[in-house]
Amino acid sequence: MHEEDEDVRISACRALGKMGDKAATTKVIHILINAMDDDYASVRWSACDALGNMGDKAATTEVIGALINAMRDDNESVQWSACDALGKMGEKATTTEVIGALINAMRDDDASVQWSACDALANMGEKAATPEVIGALLDAMRKNDEHVRRNACRTLEKIGKKAAPNKVILALMNAMRDEDSSVRQSASHALAEMGKRAATNEVIGALINAMRNEDGYVPEDAFDALENMGEKAATNEVIGALINAMRGRDLILRNRASKALENICEKAATNEVIDALINAMRDKDAYVQHCAYNALAKMGERAATSEVIDALISAMRDEDVYFPESACHALGMMGDKAATNEVIDALINAIRDKNSSVRRSACYALGKMGDKAATTEVIGALINAMRDDNASVQWSACDALGKMGEKAATTEVIGALLNAMRDKNWSDQSACDALGKMGEKAATNEVIRALINAMSDENWQVQRSACDALGKMGEKVATNNIIGTLISAMHGTHPYVRWSAYDALGKMGEKAATKEVIDALINAVHKEVQDVRRSACDALGKMGGKTATHEVILALLSAMRDRDWTVRKSAFKAWDRIIEKAAVNEVIGALMNAMRDKDSSVRRSAYRVLAEMGERAATNQVIGALINAVHEEDEDGRISACDALGKMGEKAATNEVIGALTNAMRDKDAFVQQSAYDALGKMGERAATNMVIVALLNASNETIVQIITFCFV
Repeated sequence: MHEEDEDVRISACRALGKMGDKAATTKVIHILINAMDDDYASVRWSACDALGNMGDKAATTEVIGALINAMRDDNESVQWSACDALGKMGEKATTTEVIGALINAMRDDDASVQWSACDALANMGEKAATPEVIGALLDAMRKNDEHVRRNACRTLEKIGKKAAPNKVILALMNAMRDEDSSVRQSASHALAEMGKRAATNEVIGALINAMRNEDGYVPEDAFDALENMGEKAATNEVIGALINAMRGRDLILRNRASKALENICEKAATNEVIDALINAMRDKDAYVQHCAYNALAKMGERAATSEVIDALISAMRDEDVYFPESACHALGMMGDKAATNEVIDALINAIRDKNSSVRRSACYALGKMGDKAATTEVIGALINAMRDDNASVQWSACDALGKMGEKAATTEVIGALLNAMRDKNWSDQSACDALGKMGEKAATNEVIRALINAMSDENWQVQRSACDALGKMGEKVATNNIIGTLISAMHGTHPYVRWSAYDALGKMGEKAATKEVIDALINAVHKEVQDVRRSACDALGKMGGKTATHEVILALLSAMRDRDWTVRKSAFKAWDRIIEKAAVNEVIGALMNAMRDKDSSVRRSAYRVLAEMGERAATNQVIGALINAVHEEDEDGRISACDALGKMGEKAATNEVIGALTNAMRDKDAFVQQSAYDALGKMGERAATNMVIVALLNASNETIVQIITFCFV
């Protein structure tokens, strides 16, 4: 901190800040206060930042005074850093002088200073909820810079959460009558962010008025505010106003009002709301009717009252195709709660409607009602619908039977699905999907033979669906014949088929964990396309303890270095599953072997896995091996070993480890030094020794500057 080179002083400030309140000693704070008078703005900025990161522990009278002075600095970066530091100190720094200085900062010409001041006030709680602060924030909502306006809104929202919500709401109510449309818009937006807490009768009334405003942005924000207020905004007046807005000429506002209506109704299925929607279903405006059906559908089972159901059954008799179709959809969204005898009878009739869209929606609705609708009559009607001339009706009927699960897995249904798979004009894919959803109950010899045949279909989508179906039937179908068929599919031409084959084998669990399968999965981890590599990792994980072999571990270690993050994620997930089912000692033993591998990349991956395992891997044997690894020839290996020890935290903070990391701080490679510093930092107070702090305060050479910059900044 006393060096002539300003880069050294900057890096030391940042390092001390990174250490947080552990470094907030009287001596350090005094040095940082002095650094705030440095000739270089970047040093002053870094000192402010360091004090902020020390939080309320550094909020002394001297520090607060120095930060107030820094807010008057000529350099904008220093100003906003000072604001940010005061904000991080929270309520302890909330003095009258600080609030006054932050209000002044909100009038600064530099936008970054303005929004930093807003952020600081947001963290100061009740003491910051003064009329002057609220007024300044409302002024900030007129600024040209969108970040300033957004932060001002957020600050008002936070102040309203912590204290004086009535004051904030009153100020925002007044702002909604401002001559400037941007202020009205921002006020509506702030009320929207406050949500239910702002849902007073007065505010709701003001938002209803705002919906009639000629400025398009103001009504949109009013809709947002009402949406976020949820059930409290679900009054007749609000719904009436939204319906009126939906009759307007402005298409954007009509759509926005309909979205608000749907979302408000989704949150609040009160009798008042439901009655209003039933009336809207009879509105003269077709768009209003359309939105009413959609709103009831979004409300789902909560809207399944006898009045609503009766109204929807009546709508299914309408001559206009749209209404029966929408009524079927709404009943489907209500699920099994709407599965009354009357509804089911109406849907069976609708399956025979002259319009294919109605027939398709009726099948959809019955499927959504699940096994509660799986009566003999319904199943018979759906079997007939599978012979419909329209392909979308066939698919929808097939899908509905699948969603009814095992209850629909009758001999007749299975027979119909098998016949569909033999019909060249039919989609085998839909039939396979339905059989898969019926699970083990559909796993007859004839079905299994048909699925095996489907895996030889010319259409890759059919092959994939057949694999999926076998996977859903689980261990029951995990015979040598099926496993062999799936192994063949693993070598198919289409990657999605291979992906599904791996997934199916994974679902069969340990029963499918033959040497041939495991070898094929290992091969896929190394050579396949992204989705297939991911699926292979998943499958290995699902096979549990039987895959805790050295070869599998090496394959997963390789996948953890994959260029695709989803593959890496699946490899780590698989690893966790193997750890759960296999003995921990066996897993750690395999990793210990990998740490002795001749290939440095394998050793590095083992260190990284141990790092991910953290404290779970912190055995004496592992820690000892990592201490040795800190001295290995490969620089990247030493870095990874340091990182692993750091991730093990205080559990690894033995004298031997701290000694090894201290030696690594003098390594010839700067990045190893950086990793050693970082590891010590992660070990908490046990590693925050005087030696480390003194080394930072007296940083004096280029290498130390680099270490500090990379580790703590």
